[in-house]
Amino acid sequence: QGQGQGQGGSGGGGGGGPGGNNGLIAKLIQNRDKISRSVEDYSDGDDDQHGVRTVTGAKSWVDNKDEINDWIYAHVQEMQQLLEDGGMIRGFDGLFQEIIENYDLLNLDCSKQEERSSGKVVCTHTSDDCQGEKVARAHAEFVSLLLKDIDTKDEDNGYLIDEQTCSQS
Repeated sequence: QGQGQGQGGSGGGGGGGPGGNNGLIAKLIQNRDKISRSVEDYSDGDDDQHGVRTVTGAKSWVDNKDEINDWIYAHVQEMQQLLEDGGMIRGFDGLFQEIIENYDLLNLDCSKQEERSSGKVVCTHTSDDCQGEKVARAHAEFVSLLLKDIDTKDEDNGYLIDEQTCSQS
């Protein structure tokens, strides 16, 4: 969609986002065993935007998969809007401080997958800057960890950035 469209987690220090996003986050965490997620390296082909492509959505056996996929998409959209409006997300967390500090370096494009009626949310999170790319990769890892382990949500996840590699030349 365009420059500077990031995504994040719950509000700074536990506050919520617009439209009651804490409720969405709680629903997603409560249903995390029903959610699948894949993360792969991504390049735009011109070799100037690098980062990750994620596919996140309800597992095929889930009865309320459309509802869960709608929650995921709504969460992404609300966090994009919060960041666009200059809002704070997880102010205690070094990872999210980096997202805010490097917001102008990040590009996020998300859509709902319509092929095979999966409804999963597909996002590319990229940057043409090495630090931006590391932030995008670290955020993708954070979300994947959160879907596996609820304890991640109360930690400072800034260390994830240092563990990322950069494919920028």
